[in-house]
Amino acid sequence: MTTSFSKERFDRYRKWFQSFLVTEFMELPVSEQERFVPLVEKFLEDCRKVADESRAVKERRISVVVTNIEENRATGRYEDKTLKFSAPRGIVKGDKVFHTLFSLDGETWYSSKRELITGR
Repeated sequence: MTTSFSKERFDRYRKWFQSFLVTEFMELPVSEQERFVPLVEKFLEDCRKVADESRAVKERRISVVVTNIEENRATGRYEDKTLKFSAPRGIVKGDKVFHTLFSLDGETWYSSKRELITGR
């Protein structure tokens, strides 16, 4: 996932949360608000745990020149099959993509934190 793609997605989530607060949550009855708040608190707690654990992960930013792109029909995303990472739509051969690799030991690198955790 590219940094610009991540920032764009993060901005979309931020706007959605703010919109949800103003338009939906505020209109819920108090009893429903009280049921929803613990869900959000649990989500926030889980996010903090992931962020704390991520401090041990080493990151290396690389620049990749795209040589081969295939659409993954299951996800609808385009992937460079050499490094197997998702690339933004509209990318063409010869484009330069910046990507972050992740590692715990500094020797074996993965194209996502999910791959790092699962070892695939």
